[in-house]
Amino acid sequence: MAEASHGREALEHIQKICPDAIVTDMDMPVMDGRDFCRYLAGDVRTRNLPVVLMSGRSWDCLEEVRRLLGPRCEAVSKPFPISHLVATLRRLLQNPP
Repeated sequence: MAEASHGREALEHIQKICPDAIVTDMDMPVMDGRDFCRYLAGDVRTRNLPVVLMSGRSWDCLEEVRRLLGPRCEAVSKPFPISHLVATLRRLLQNPP
């Protein structure tokens, strides 16, 4: 498991550790969630990773992100119970591409 304080730092970690899944906020400094997801979708090493997007704001970019990442991407609205996040991750990890 790795943590990052912004999208660019997260991408550096992803290249080093190749995670099983990604949980990210849409509202990050340096690189927002939309740009982060564009990068993931454009890289053959990351385009099929399960991604859980979190946001406390509107989901105006959700359709674009889903087009980029497909069914391996789910969104959760803040606040949410941790059990909801765990169930979402389980669902994504149990349904490989």
